[in-house]
Amino acid sequence: LVAVLGEVPDKLAALKEIHSSLRAGGILSVTEALPDPHYQPVARVRRLAREVGFIEQRYFSGRLSYTINLVKDTGLANGRTATSGRTLGPL
Repeated sequence: LVAVLGEVPDKLAALKEIHSSLRAGGILSVTEALPDPHYQPVARVRRLAREVGFIEQRYFSGRLSYTINLVKDTGLANGRTATSGRTLGPL
């Protein structure tokens, strides 16, 4: 989702739908950039993602933009391992 989340009226419902559509270990990548008037701060995206059940996999930050990769929890031990076997860091 590149500059999309801010355009969605019910962000939580949209993320729930995306989460349910992904297979375990599937990745959603969200990119936001300024000066988009509907820019979503990373703290908000992280909060919504956690609420839905995503786990942060990677975060890339630029001066005016960021990309956050979120993985659908596989339900494995402590919910911190992707299907690829890579250990994921905390949110």
